[in-house]
Amino acid sequence: MVTTMRIVLTTSDIQKREFTDDGIPGAYKATGSTGLLELALEKGLEVFITTTRSKIVGTDKWWLGLVPEDHIFFADPSIEDQEEQLASGWKKCVAALGLTWPTKGETEPELAKRLGTNWAAKPGHWADVQAWLTRQGVANRFYLAE
Repeated sequence: MVTTMRIVLTTSDIQKREFTDDGIPGAYKATGSTGLLELALEKGLEVFITTTRSKIVGTDKWWLGLVPEDHIFFADPSIEDQEEQLASGWKKCVAALGLTWPTKGETEPELAKRLGTNWAAKPGHWADVQAWLTRQGVANRFYLAE
């Protein structure tokens, strides 16, 4: 049985960014494609897109038709806790991959050894999940650079 390799990309992975000078630190605008989404599709990978953003913006239009709608995960704006809101798109993506949200011990095993089981049993942080996914057999942007 042949299975298609899965890859999770973020909107930051697939969109070129140009930092703006509008007085907001770190503000940027999307200026096009990085080519990573197109490369993943060309390689025949099953692509999942996730983001910490809660809605589609104008610069998303070019890629929306390239990925099935049930493989795109935005954050849930109705969640009041900011960390939970940022994690919500990632959590939906992890569930769609058939995985269970990891603990801190799973996302950061070396740190868990030092900090113990109480710390290690806490839910993992969304920012650490992309690296954890590679240990679950799901590729990320670095796979495409190889």
